[in-house]
Amino acid sequence: MSRDIDDVISVTVNAPADVVSAADFGTVTLFTTEAAGAFDDDVFRKYGSLKAFQGDFPAAGSALLSTAELFFEQPSRPQYLYVAVWPVDSANERLSLSEAYENLNASWSGWYCGAPVGVALDDEELEEACAWIQAAGKIQAITVTDISSKALAKIKTLAEKQYYRTLLLADRTVSMPGPSGAVSAAALLCSINFSASDSLLTLKFKTLTGVTYTNFGTKAMLAEGWMLGQVYWADEVIGLDWLKNKIQTNTFNAFAQLKKIALSDAGVTTIKGYIDAVMRMAVKNGLVGPGTWAGSPVGQLATGDYLENGYYIYADSVSTLSADDLKNRKCPPITVCAHLAGAIHSVQITVNTER
Repeated sequence: MSRDIDDVISVTVNAPADVVSAADFGTVTLFTTEAAGAFDDDVFRKYGSLKAFQGDFPAAGSALLSTAELFFEQPSRPQYLYVAVWPVDSANERLSLSEAYENLNASWSGWYCGAPVGVALDDEELEEACAWIQAAGKIQAITVTDISSKALAKIKTLAEKQYYRTLLLADRTVSMPGPSGAVSAAALLCSINFSASDSLLTLKFKTLTGVTYTNFGTKAMLAEGWMLGQVYWADEVIGLDWLKNKIQTNTFNAFAQLKKIALSDAGVTTIKGYIDAVMRMAVKNGLVGPGTWAGSPVGQLATGDYLENGYYIYADSVSTLSADDLKNRKCPPITVCAHLAGAIHSVQITVNTER
């Protein structure tokens, strides 16, 4: 008589729980009015090669085609180029750039970097786009060709409003509307693989396909790598966006996958462990590094203390929670203190000699 092995060894395999995927920061998206007639009912499409792009745009205007070429010729770039519809109304007038952003966002909120192509933005439209991008937590790459005193005064006004999610690239060699050289910088910035070691990069010192550079001596290279306003470096903006998203998704997935996280100090330690895993990634990829903490005291961390690991995670004990917080199952606030690794952009060297 044969008996089923299940009578002796019973095995149950449970499928993995659904988890929230981290955001994709490698989504450089061109916005063009030419897509409205090429996409039928699609709001956007993605392309893995210039040939695939030309399949949808066989008669692309010079600005759009040249910008796509800049993207695909950039050695370090994301795998795909995204192209989104820039809608036009019944009178065949295009909507504003911020309205084009909103149109894509209604169908796909996961895009990260937007770049208008083939349109010369006036001051009001540029400011509206800066405001929309800032509020949405995304970035945009804009090429400007007018660096007259009047144009620079307007850019200064935008900078004073802290629109640090806009990457402006000045290129006097093209006239707008024309190809967007800023897409080359965006492609390089959005090529960062945050899971890899020492993968963070700066834009300064880089040579970009199709971009006219600032000359340092006899070497032409990109300067300086600031976002609009010169408060945040481009690598800081995308790096901190990744850090926020990764901590959020890692922690959420812990709640989704575990049966329960106890409202106890041990439970808080469990959550801190998921945050710690992300912070270790941030050290590995070069976003966070050792340094002196210059911020306010947090927990056992005092101002002036050296963060050997580059970060410190702190939460009060569950015993400090109010009865109302306990009733509503609120975790004690968790604070992460991180020291950004930064990058060297200049150096002064002194050579002392003697006989």
